[in-house]
Amino acid sequence: MKKAIIVLLLLGSVFSVFYFFAIENNNDKPVGARSTPSTDLELMDITKKITETNFTSKVVNELENQGYQAEGKIHYSIYDAKKKDLIFVISNSEYKGEKSEQEINAIIDKLSKSSELGSFNVIFQKEEKAVD
Repeated sequence: MKKAIIVLLLLGSVFSVFYFFAIENNNDKPVGARSTPSTDLELMDITKKITETNFTSKVVNELENQGYQAEGKIHYSIYDAKKKDLIFVISNSEYKGEKSEQEINAIIDKLSKSSELGSFNVIFQKEEKAVD
């Protein structure tokens, strides 16, 4: 009886460790890395909608209208429909701190909602421009 209890406790411990490392930590991986049929379809739907609505072009045009150089500086990390990152590369000369972040966030929020993409977490990556 003691051996059976010990075996059950050991199996429970192994399962708990497996669950923690294999399942719980899986939520931080992009959708393609998780590779389940439902999340793959979700990723394809979001990517298709970004393309069909010309979302990136709309963002680039609106940011350029506001004085930002955005061409080729927008990247995406999509984890699922609710967790999407938009990475905006901004030069140090363009970056004006919180003011820039608020302006860019407002533009992206407005366009993502009108394109029915939901919200994006906007990540600002500063780049230094090379001096010629």
